[in-house]
Amino acid sequence: PFDDFKSCVSDNLVMVHTALRRKLVIPEFENFSEIITGIFEKTRENTDGQVATYIPQLAHMNPEYWGMSICTVDGQRLSLGDFNVPFCLQSASNCINYPLVLDELGSEQ
Repeated sequence: PFDDFKSCVSDNLVMVHTALRRKLVIPEFENFSEIITGIFEKTRENTDGQVATYIPQLAHMNPEYWGMSICTVDGQRLSLGDFNVPFCLQSASNCINYPLVLDELGSEQ
């Protein structure tokens, strides 16, 4: 049993140490996960709109796919729905790129 435990945690010692010290980024991750799951399920109901056909990679996607994953900087993870289905970021990457560019160039640019 100890060898099984050791093999499970050996690659995650920092995470285990942080968790045992109650120093995780989101201390109440279970509560956080319940809230996110509720939002995920509520937004799943919105089927308005259409798959973008002007981008070939998006035109081929199934509009029924709905998935998400969250990983905190200290390794807490939550994945819901079709999170393991490969997808094309396209315009969804703008919400990542914009703050990076803003940080690099400032708001005056």
